[in-house]
Amino acid sequence: DFKHVSFICDKSKIVCIGVNKPFKTHPLAYKYMYRFNNIHAELDAILAFPYAIKTLSKHQLYNIRVRNNGTIGLSKPCQKCQKLLFDFRLTNVFYTTGYDTYDFKRYT
Repeated sequence: DFKHVSFICDKSKIVCIGVNKPFKTHPLAYKYMYRFNNIHAELDAILAFPYAIKTLSKHQLYNIRVRNNGTIGLSKPCQKCQKLLFDFRLTNVFYTTGYDTYDFKRYT
């Protein structure tokens, strides 16, 4: 078990947060063919974005996976989330590497 959290930031300020919602669905989850149409943290963060969606590309997205024992896990976006992020032009994406530290790797 784990918690997967996505933060959309404007430089050093968090503007919204998304979390995995395994028992919730959304039409975009269906469009991107998420398993059981569940909402992933990346999608939840985009849905919570408080500004005009066309400005999303000027922001950064950070993914963090925290295991139940409190250690940090690999949180690279899945292939479906990668397509979602590409379609929303979010190219500044960083994720935890899974080496039990808060080191982030840039998604390319």
